[in-house]
Amino acid sequence: MSRRHRMWDQVLTETRPDMRVRVAVNEGSIIGFAWAGPGIGVDADEPPRDRQLYAIYVLSAHYGSGVGQALLDAALEDGPAMLWVAKENPRATAFYRRNGFIFDGAEQTDPHAPLITDARMIR
Repeated sequence: MSRRHRMWDQVLTETRPDMRVRVAVNEGSIIGFAWAGPGIGVDADEPPRDRQLYAIYVLSAHYGSGVGQALLDAALEDGPAMLWVAKENPRATAFYRRNGFIFDGAEQTDPHAPLITDARMIR
């Protein structure tokens, strides 16, 4: 079992009150998901928000349908939150800006994707 498969197996089977996974289904098929939980700091830094969006994904066939918005709202509600987004992803950053997120200046690279710079957004 791959590392990512084990991670999702744990996320979906070990329920925690501070974690929230939401799934969008259309005609019996999963078309998107969102996963949020406690804010995670960088290195020894404290996170700037208590809630963090870890992941959100919607099948491209459902872009613009409101599924992403519904998932974000269900995962984070309206409160303060943080997330990391690929800096060179204009579609995602525009979506997050419409939802009140702004860049706070923090950036990082994932060792598994060293060519992508992630930038932190907060609201």
